Amino acid sequence: MLGQIYFELKDDINSIANYELADKIVPGNYANIKPLVKLYVKTENVKANEITNTFFNLAPTNPTIYNDLEEIYFSYNKGDSLIAFYKGKFVAFKDNGKVLGNLNFYLGRIYLETDKKLAKDYFLKAKDIFTKVYDKDHPVFNAIEDGIKKAD
Repeated sequence: MLGQIYFELKDDINSIANYELADKIVPGNYANIKPLVKLYVKTENVKANEITNTFFNLAPTNPTIYNDLEEIYFSYNKGDSLIAFYKGKFVAFKDNGKVLGNLNFYLGRIYLETDKKLAKDYFLKAKDIFTKVYDKDHPVFNAIEDGIKKAD
């Protein structure tokens, strides 16, 4: 609670200190790690990539993680850092279709604003990968088709 109070007071130093303490008390807790990601990205803390990795690894197949990271990184104009982070995950998860599909899908979403051709390529890769891990009626395919239409 103190971390959140200090965050609302725009006291990043004390907010970080309290969220770090909370993370030591209850390691791996989404409610503590997400604000640390936000604060580290905001303050350009050297631990930003490390805590982003910890956060991502909480649930690398869960869309919430990707949505949270996108919201955090883009709200602080650090989209390039998030893109680099995602691209760095391809090797680590080369044998996990669900994670690879998500990485491609969310890179597609990110690139929709700046490079529609590249966005479409990522959506098509996601579709190909997800075809191997999900039934054809899985909702992810609707989201991919929407992305492809926006990229055209």
